[in-house]
Amino acid sequence: MKLTGEQPEVRLTSCIDGSKVVTRYQANGKPVPMGPNDGTRHKVQARLVFAPPLDKTTKIWFLIEEKRVAGKC
Repeated sequence: MKLTGEQPEVRLTSCIDGSKVVTRYQANGKPVPMGPNDGTRHKVQARLVFAPPLDKTTKIWFLIEEKRVAGKC
């Protein structure tokens, strides 16, 4: 992606409900033990930049950063 000059940027903050998400072993389908539970809702933030890919002129949105942030949902 070309980042010469300023590009439009969007930061999205969301709350994700992971209460129904289960990681399973591929070999037998049994749930993977995950350790202590830190709740089912997690606050996350994503940073998107609107820029042209290399060797292109049409701009598209790129996910630049995704992270868990502090705070309650």
